[in-house]
Amino acid sequence: PQMGRLQLFATFGITVSKADGKIAKAEKRVLREFLFQEFGHHETLARHIDPIIERLEKETIVEATILDQLKKSLPEDDLKRIMRLAHSIAQA
Repeated sequence: PQMGRLQLFATFGITVSKADGKIAKAEKRVLREFLFQEFGHHETLARHIDPIIERLEKETIVEATILDQLKKSLPEDDLKRIMRLAHSIAQA
């Protein structure tokens, strides 16, 4: 279940980062730091963070699809957390 949560958070973060057509280094750094704060305590998950980000950078992500998945899959606290992530990425 945590790997799926990591995937969702990373996909959302990359989607926000790509909103202007490119991913700035600062945006990627904010996302990476966030993911390590959330999942870095688990060795297996921590090992997957960078490969997931690299894979997602190359993928085309349908924004509506990821937003639907987030709404269906995450509790309110997680939704608030990723909205703060989106704000941090946008400020980077």
